Amino acid sequence: MSRKQPVWHPDTMYHITSRGNRKSALFYDEIDRKAKLELLEETRFYHLFHLHAYCLMKNHSIFN
Repeated sequence: MSRKQPVWHPDTMYHITSRGNRKSALFYDEIDRKAKLELLEETRFYHLFHLHAYCLMKNHSIFN
């Protein structure tokens, strides 16, 4: 079951995570990791937010 969409407020810091189902891998190879970073950069371009930190791990990702 998905979560309710959060209410976004300007000048608020959010901690966003994504995890693989049952601890499965999010990235199968370096191409997948690069694709995730390209999508992140495209999202930053269109939505204009500050990305303070990120961490891509085999079975989950964290963005602050």
